[in-house]
Amino acid sequence: MKYVKRSMAVRWSGGTVSLREGQSISDEHPLVEERPDLFTDTEPEPDIKMPSVPGRHGAPRVERATRAPGEVRKASPRKRGTAKPDPDGA
Repeated sequence: MKYVKRSMAVRWSGGTVSLREGQSISDEHPLVEERPDLFTDTEPEPDIKMPSVPGRHGAPRVERATRAPGEVRKASPRKRGTAKPDPDGA
């Protein structure tokens, strides 16, 4: 298996083809045989990698909109602030 080194459009004896960086292609493909300089044996890095700490995915915690049966939720106290003046003067 070979992998495309960088994204490009290539004109070759089989026509014109668009290649995307990291795209895989068979070793026996005529384009690989004709233009081996465009490909590498090194497999590209995955687009989505495993988290460094198991169980932590880096995503922010999302609160559920509804409570589960029997769940008790405590509301955080609202901050009382000074009302901002209306810029229109109304």
